[in-house]
Amino acid sequence: MRQQRSYPKGATNISASVHAPKKIILSWDSVAFDDFSHYNVYAKSSKLLPFRHLAKLVENHYEDLINEDGATRYYRIKVVDKDGLESEWQGADVVGKSLEAPKKPEMGGANFDGSSITINWSGVDRAVSYSLIRTGGGDKTINGIEGTSYTDTAITAGQSYTYKVVAVDEYGLSSDKSSGVEVSTK
Repeated sequence: MRQQRSYPKGATNISASVHAPKKIILSWDSVAFDDFSHYNVYAKSSKLLPFRHLAKLVENHYEDLINEDGATRYYRIKVVDKDGLESEWQGADVVGKSLEAPKKPEMGGANFDGSSITINWSGVDRAVSYSLIRTGGGDKTINGIEGTSYTDTAITAGQSYTYKVVAVDEYGLSSDKSSGVEVSTK
């Protein structure tokens, strides 16, 4: 009578990052047995969806590149032996999340002093700079503002301007645009 082979032992100590920009980094303990062939990485974007095969690899780490901020993914790792036998599902899904975009700034206000317009807004955690978007009288975007105010001297009398601001973090992730503040130079 032929003895039935047992499935390989599954991956252990699987972890998934929750703070990497545009990706989720997976890692787990290496397995060490003679018949080891590779790992199969499976993922899904919702608890309700079935898992799909994501990668076949021999390393015990993987970077799932995701072109989305704040995306959640669910993972399973299976160990495969040289005969193609996969380990069984191990425990609960491992959940990872890509870094969320910064919160959007809140506009504080704007002041026209007769020759320039000064705009200010609230600071945002993680923001390393801000971009100011001006519409009206010649649309313009000013990038790389390090503080929470800006004085626009490139204005024309008799115009109306609308300003919105975007927070940018160290990875280049941008927030949604703030609500607008309108200023008239009439």
